Amino acid sequence: MVNITIDNQKISVPSGTTIMEAAAKLGTPIPKLCYLKDINEIAACRVCVVEIEGKDRLVTSCNNVVTEGMVIYTNSPKVRIARRQTVQLILSQHDCKCATCVRSGNCTLQQVANDLNLIDLPFKERFEETPWDKTFPLIRDSRKCIKCMRCIQICDKIQGLNIWDVTSTPERVADIAALRPDLVILSFGTNESHNRRYSSMLHYRQMDELVRMLRDRLPGIPMLMTTPPGSYESFRQRRRRRTYKINPRTSVAVQTIRRFADANGLAVWDMYEAFGGVRRACLNWREAGLMRPDHVHYLPEGYVLQGEMFYRALLKAYNDYCSQ
Repeated sequence: MVNITIDNQKISVPSGTTIMEAAAKLGTPIPKLCYLKDINEIAACRVCVVEIEGKDRLVTSCNNVVTEGMVIYTNSPKVRIARRQTVQLILSQHDCKCATCVRSGNCTLQQVANDLNLIDLPFKERFEETPWDKTFPLIRDSRKCIKCMRCIQICDKIQGLNIWDVTSTPERVADIAALRPDLVILSFGTNESHNRRYSSMLHYRQMDELVRMLRDRLPGIPMLMTTPPGSYESFRQRRRRRTYKINPRTSVAVQTIRRFADANGLAVWDMYEAFGGVRRACLNWREAGLMRPDHVHYLPEGYVLQGEMFYRALLKAYNDYCSQ
C-alpha cells in the first residue's frame, strides 16, 4: 500500500493507483473532459491537473500514479488558475451557443465551465470551419469538437472498427507558421501505429499532405522528423485484467517514416532506434519505470529524458558537420 495525503486527508491506496482514482476514494472529484478509464487516458484536455508538493509544474491526475508520501492539492489557487485558462482556451475554439445546443444541461464542458464561474473569455474566438461532406452518412460539427479523442478511442478499443483518426488541418498549420519558427520538428507515428488497421500507405500520404502544407507556408524552413519511442497495446479478456504486449505496428510506422524522409530530403532523429529498437525500446522504458499505467505515454521524467537525448543528438550532428 502507498500512503499519500490529498487536500490534507491521509489515505492508503494500492501501488499503481492514479491520483484521480485515489482522490475518488476520498470522494474528492477532479474535473475531466477526455478521460475514460482503460480507454482514453491521454490527458489531452489538461483539465485534471493537480499540484504536488515539492514540484514546480502541475501534473495530470488521470495518468500519473501515486508514490509514497506524496502530498497532493486538487483545488489550490495555482490549480484553479491553470484550469480556468485551459477551459477558456477550449471554449475559445468551441461554439458556445448552449441555449440552442441539444446537449445543454447534459454537457461535461458546460458543467466544468460553470463550476469555474467562467462568464467572459479573454481570448479571441476562432472556430474550425470544416464543411460537412454530404456523401458521408454522419454529421460532425467541427465547431463543437474539443479534440478529446474519446470517439477515436471508443471506435478503436470498444467497437474494434479503427475508422476515425485526427488529421492535420490548415488552421493548425497557420498557427505554426504564425510562430515564425527557425526549425519544425515533426513527431508523426505514435498515434497512427495504435490503429489496429494501420496502413503504411495512408500514413505516408498523411505525412506528405502535412509536409506540403508546411512547405507552402514556411518556405526554406528546415524540417526534422522523429520516430516514436515505442509503446505497448492493451487487451482485455473477459473477466480478466487488462494485459499488454509490445505494439508490432510501431516498427512498421518507423520504417514508413524513414522511407518518407529519405524520399523527401528530410533529416530523421530515430528515437525508436536510439532507445533500443524493435527488441529493447519498450522494455527499456518499462524497466526504467518511465511509462505511465497506460503503457503508451510516459512520465514527465520520461519526456525530459527524450528531450535531453534529442538535444545531445542535435549537438553531436552539429559538431560532426562542423568538423567535416
